[in-house]
Amino acid sequence: MYFPRTPTAQQVRFHALHRPEAVALIDGDVRTTYAGLDRQIAILWHAFQALGLRNGETAAVSLAHLHHELPALLACEELGVATLSFGHGEDDVAPFALADHILADHPVPKRYADKQRDLSPDAFQSLLKTPLDEDAPKDLPGPDEPARIIRTSGTTGIQKAIAVSREILARRIGHCRANLSITRTTRYLITYPFSVATSYHAACASLWAGGTVIKDRSSLVGGLTSHDPTLLIFLPRALYGVLETLPADFAKPPFLVVRTLGASLPPAIRERLMERLATEVVEGYGTNETGAICEINARKVGMVIPGVEVGIVDQAGKPAGFGQLGLIRVRSRLVVDRYLDSAETTERHFKDGWFLTNDLGVMAGPRSLQLLGRADDVVNIGGIKVMAPALEERIIADARIRDTGIAYLADPTGNGILSVGIVLKEGAAVEDVTPGIEELIEPVCKSFRIVVLPAVPRTAFGKLQRHILANTIAEAFNAAKPVPAGKAKTGKRRKA
Repeated sequence: MYFPRTPTAQQVRFHALHRPEAVALIDGDVRTTYAGLDRQIAILWHAFQALGLRNGETAAVSLAHLHHELPALLACEELGVATLSFGHGEDDVAPFALADHILADHPVPKRYADKQRDLSPDAFQSLLKTPLDEDAPKDLPGPDEPARIIRTSGTTGIQKAIAVSREILARRIGHCRANLSITRTTRYLITYPFSVATSYHAACASLWAGGTVIKDRSSLVGGLTSHDPTLLIFLPRALYGVLETLPADFAKPPFLVVRTLGASLPPAIRERLMERLATEVVEGYGTNETGAICEINARKVGMVIPGVEVGIVDQAGKPAGFGQLGLIRVRSRLVVDRYLDSAETTERHFKDGWFLTNDLGVMAGPRSLQLLGRADDVVNIGGIKVMAPALEERIIADARIRDTGIAYLADPTGNGILSVGIVLKEGAAVEDVTPGIEELIEPVCKSFRIVVLPAVPRTAFGKLQRHILANTIAEAFNAAKPVPAGKAKTGKRRKA
């Protein structure tokens, strides 16, 4: 007889017994009740065993339909099979190389075809006809065994993988539920794939509470008007486009929490978000390695969450005092202990129970953290160090600028110039935005150039790839004809 053994499946079973007809999943026109979801997890638990999946193995999962993907992930977790989510059309081979099995509804690279288990819609429906086996497996997964494999965003150019244990995953889901006040009335509209850890945590937390997880393929506005969600998750960069696409007559929802992650939320965007869409904004700071670290208020001060220790260390790795700038390190029961694919990087970042981030910060008080940005966000201008994100946030406040990134380009002689790359919105001209940029930059640096770019290099989840930005700006600048100092022409300005 099948009895759920993992926290999420146990909560699904509870709601299936207590409120069997309550809706757990909405996927387009398909609605799955808690009773239906509980039965699907049980059937897939048996079906996946028949496909050869075993405790201690890893499965890469990519299914287009929510009512297929989430039951499959939870059934794997019940079996003790660690899961790694990846997207359709993803050309990165890392998920396939890390996995023992690939559960997908689309073709994968031929060299990994022997690992694939077909979970196309027809095949998935056939699996759901598998009879329930009365015999339970003898090998039960332990709390320290991997539950999820997460790939970091690769912001610094090196993508890494970490294993999140079953116990740590449960703690992170529990924190997500408490932090976002997820309840039985929560309606979580998915905006990012489950390869984004917080997206998966929020889905599981919603099931823990007896809420509803929603996937709408039409548009965000369509999802907002059709499903009345109470919870959304966004990267700050995506919010620019979201706010632009809202119709002028869009009625602000009576209750909607927007959780932001991955980067600092510019004050101007927070203000517009509260005016047009959200009734509450929860801005958090955390990493894949550590889970949640702190919550950031409207004054851009982070309050460290209970159970988490945060410290600042200098370049020599020695603890820094209050008010001193340094690298942020974190210790808590949410932190993993290593990278799967890099012993050298593990040794550099995981020490004595602490995880050393690449982020710069200052402890303003015992539990008060001021986050200043990544170490590679520091632009050294002739010995003067400037935090580029602070300037970028102020530049992007101009509604005519779609995106921006700042880099310091040095020549072979060691001389260089501060370069501001901007992406203009349709109809905007560089001459119109130049005075505002000059006003922001000149107090910091008298010599700089403005270069219009087709796009600012970012990761799939919106993080600025500063290690690529300098080359992008240089190529765009060199591709255009030189412009005399102090003149603006064809989207480029050079100021000496």
